[in-house]
Amino acid sequence: MRSLSAILVVCACAPAEGGEFLEQLRADGYRAFARAPGWETPRSPAQGGPHGDFLDLYVDDTVSEAVAAAVPLSAWPDGALIVKDAWADADGEDLRFVAAMEKRDGRWFWAEYRDDDDVVVESFDAPQCTGCHDAGDDGVLAFALP
Repeated sequence: MRSLSAILVVCACAPAEGGEFLEQLRADGYRAFARAPGWETPRSPAQGGPHGDFLDLYVDDTVSEAVAAAVPLSAWPDGALIVKDAWADADGEDLRFVAAMEKRDGRWFWAEYRDDDDVVVESFDAPQCTGCHDAGDDGVLAFALP
C-alpha cells in the first residue's frame, strides 16, 4: 500500500541552480526510468498531500537496484534518484509540476519546478519539502522501502 506521496530524486549530478537540474533530468530521460514500487500505473490517483491529483513516480537504476536488494534507505548511495510528475488530470494533459529528491554527499537535495519550468525550490535545506518528508524513513514517503 502506498504511503503519502513524495518524490525522491537522487542522481550523481552536482547541485544546479536556476533550473539546470530540471534540464539535466530531462536530458537523462527520466520518464524512461522504471516506475517507483506501487506506482506502476501511469497517472495514479494521489492519496492526499500537496503533490497534485495524479502522479507518475520514476526511479533511476540506483534506486531500483537498492530496493530489489533490500538495501536500507539510509544506506542508499549518492546518485539515487526519484522524480515525480504531478498532474491535474488523469489524461496527462495538465502538468502541474515536477518534483525530485537527490542524494548528494549523504544528504537529500530537493527540487520542484512549475509546469512553466519556474523554480519553486532547489536546495538541500527546503522546509516546504522537509516539513512533510521528515515523517518518512530518511525523508522518503512515496513508496514502501526495505
